[in-house]
Amino acid sequence: MDKGENNLGDGPLIDLGEVGRAGRSQPSTADRWAVGATTVTGAPAARRWRSAAILTIAVLATVAGAGPFPALPDPAYLEVGFEAQLVLDGDLLFVFDGALGGDPADSSTGGQSIAAYEVPGGDLRWQVPVPEHGDGLLRREVIGMQPVGDLLLVGSVDLAGVLRTVAVDTADGSVRWLADGQLVGATSDGSVALWSLLSVVDPESQEAVRAGVTVQVVETGSGRTRWAATTSAQGEFVYRFDGDRLAEVIELESGDRVRVRDARTGQVHTAGRIETEQPVEPWRSWAVADVLVRATDDTLSAFDLDGLTLRWSVPAAPPNGITSCASLLCVTHPGGGVRGLEPTDGVTRWVNDDWDLDSAFGRYLLIAPGRQAGLPSTLRLVVDPATGEPVTSDPYWVPFAVTGDGWLGLRHDRFQPAVWVARITPGAPRPRVVLRLADARDSCQASAEALVCRHVSGGLGIWRLPD
Repeated sequence: MDKGENNLGDGPLIDLGEVGRAGRSQPSTADRWAVGATTVTGAPAARRWRSAAILTIAVLATVAGAGPFPALPDPAYLEVGFEAQLVLDGDLLFVFDGALGGDPADSSTGGQSIAAYEVPGGDLRWQVPVPEHGDGLLRREVIGMQPVGDLLLVGSVDLAGVLRTVAVDTADGSVRWLADGQLVGATSDGSVALWSLLSVVDPESQEAVRAGVTVQVVETGSGRTRWAATTSAQGEFVYRFDGDRLAEVIELESGDRVRVRDARTGQVHTAGRIETEQPVEPWRSWAVADVLVRATDDTLSAFDLDGLTLRWSVPAAPPNGITSCASLLCVTHPGGGVRGLEPTDGVTRWVNDDWDLDSAFGRYLLIAPGRQAGLPSTLRLVVDPATGEPVTSDPYWVPFAVTGDGWLGLRHDRFQPAVWVARITPGAPRPRVVLRLADARDSCQASAEALVCRHVSGGLGIWRLPD
């Protein structure tokens, strides 16, 4: 075997630590939907994976004798706090950390700043205090960072629950504009939609109560509001995406009234009242594919967004969420379980009652296995959304970054303080290990050329990623 490449198809047992989030428990039979479907059972795969795990102690000896990896240069090291937020985008790593820069005695910054580092070298490009918005009297908490074009959009919330977004120039850290609201998404022409919850003080209880929701679409170059709309206190907005771009904003009001707006212009191209046997709460609605799906206590119904006519209706328990999964709709249940529906007719193509949908992962899905799968809930399975089947037989490589036709997987060695990183391609006989990092722990992100992970010393390590 080449000394620069080890194959760990059935590699050492792992301790995944903080990777991922816990799965949900198995729902009862009464909670499962009364919809005929071909069930994708988890038991056979779970038995295969458990059998593979039993063999890992023997395989470990083979791996240890396969020869060392070539000596790696020390990683670029960044001193950041344990709760620092990271976004790796191309050749820049953005870090928000309350321990970076600023003056802790200054209430306007609280010692918080955002920095941009070049990767894989780790050189600091710029560092700026977290900008204030409004009176600056309340400390703000950063709740998300998202690169959009040549901007880094930084979302924050203050102690009063007010959401704000700051647009920072990725070239030098200068503030382009500030606006109320939290990022919903970017439109096809590069503008961004921001969402805000409106509240008023009830004169009797003296408590804040919901007064409505506002969406405004902002031009990224100037920060100018292109259009805005506000619902009533009982209303809600849902959003339809075309790929990763926001295409339509759907306003839902009580009495089943609907307005469908073009996300770029705000123009209403469909408006009317949906005819249903019983009223539907606006929060029980999702815009996916080209339909508006609404849920009652026992039924899912889909309406065409162009015309608001009923396309199909199927019996179903109330879902937890509905998202677009390639050519299907993925429906999740509050107690666990994922179902793939045809958007054209509502027919169930596959179902697994022991899974919890984590997120989209390139052209695949990340799935959290439930208790009955016999796997740690911190693991994530890569699943083909068209069939509901896992696309690899070894679940112990935790997927964390999409690369080309495959992805990168992370694996901890229980017996040594080391992390293995492999390139994984569906259909390949086994993962192709490209790095063994003795100084890395977890929370890894990757770009085309760099890998960023938590360092054993507590900060961040940046490594050059081999082909």
